[in-house]
Amino acid sequence: MSMLKNDLFLKALRGETVERPPVWMMRQAGRYLPDFMKLKEKYDFFTRCRTPELLRKKELLVSLRLLLER
Repeated sequence: MSMLKNDLFLKALRGETVERPPVWMMRQAGRYLPDFMKLKEKYDFFTRCRTPELLRKKELLVSLRLLLER
């Protein structure tokens, strides 16, 4: 078994000290939502990732949609 080159996420899960917070991208989440597609058309990937307001909006779009579908 080969060693992971980037095990930051796993270290954080184990409660170990890490040099920066890990980020887990959920690339599929919201991909089919019209409001998410509007954000995607207006802002590039890195802008959406680095702008807290856009991150919150994207997360709320997906979360609320999933809650309503239950």
